[in-house]
Amino acid sequence: MITRIESQQIHNSPKIHEIRFSITPAEVRKVPISMHKSISSIALVRRMDQGRTRWLVRHHSCGDYYQLISATCLENESFRETIDRELSWACRLTRGKDYLLSSVPRLHMEVMLKSEGENVQAIFVEFYVADIYRDAVLAKLDEAEGFRWLSTDELRSGVTTDGQILDPLQSKLLAKADFLPHS
Repeated sequence: MITRIESQQIHNSPKIHEIRFSITPAEVRKVPISMHKSISSIALVRRMDQGRTRWLVRHHSCGDYYQLISATCLENESFRETIDRELSWACRLTRGKDYLLSSVPRLHMEVMLKSEGENVQAIFVEFYVADIYRDAVLAKLDEAEGFRWLSTDELRSGVTTDGQILDPLQSKLLAKADFLPHS
């Protein structure tokens, strides 16, 4: 059993916690093969718009929903390297020039989900915050097909103002984590 060993506030915010578990990405890969596992990172790409935080999502190519930028960890790749790679590729951004990625995760989660059958899925995920550097990059993302900016309320509810849904798994993880600021 993986146990939580630390929980502390980050940046004096009562809703943003860093939770560390006694497990590394390499150890996650040792979870029994009989148990489906997902090892991934999620980016919370944010911008300020008229004093309110907006979060970048993209349309999922195989589903009819939006999702935060996310990726599955490759062999011997850290959670942070995973999301840094995905941000560069998916958003066509240059690391260090177009965005700043948090050096530590805002949250590390280990969740066991049981499906309708007896299958159990072990999910290991880290959330990282990314801030865009320049207005030109924001304009590029505004014009990019399949991308849009959501409010915190839309992320929390899992539904956009025009009725589009957010990835159901990501919605469950965000609800369970409860670390997005309240509007």
